[in-house]
Amino acid sequence: MAATALPTHAQLLNPYFLESDSQISLSAAYGIKFGLGVNILGNENSGQEQRSRDLLIVLTRRKFATKGNITERKSVEKQLFEDLTAVLDAVAATPKLGVMAVQRTLYVSDTGVQFLPLGGDRVDIYYLEATLTVEYENEVQLCT
Repeated sequence: MAATALPTHAQLLNPYFLESDSQISLSAAYGIKFGLGVNILGNENSGQEQRSRDLLIVLTRRKFATKGNITERKSVEKQLFEDLTAVLDAVAATPKLGVMAVQRTLYVSDTGVQFLPLGGDRVDIYYLEATLTVEYENEVQLCT
């Protein structure tokens, strides 16, 4: 979904810990973190379960530091929200995520634009993390 929506972006090596990623992949990148999963309907005796899982979409942009350049910072912020819109549009158009038969995808929230303080001679990194809740059906393999 994110790869289709953002074909020029790199995939983060470790979206769970942004500080560990390389400067190059943070230039314009995305990552997906898997959050809480819940069985919301059914049980293993019926052969079907409906589950809900939070997917956290991480989007990053690099800003080359130029002292006092507010226009450049605002441009990076705008790009992050454009990236988020592209991902949300792709999710809405996708009836399946991998092998999951998606019933419904809900945008829950996002963090707003955040700053990643890396220190040293690295450039500024801005990121945004959006939470989506995906409801999907899961077939349960019954023992016979």
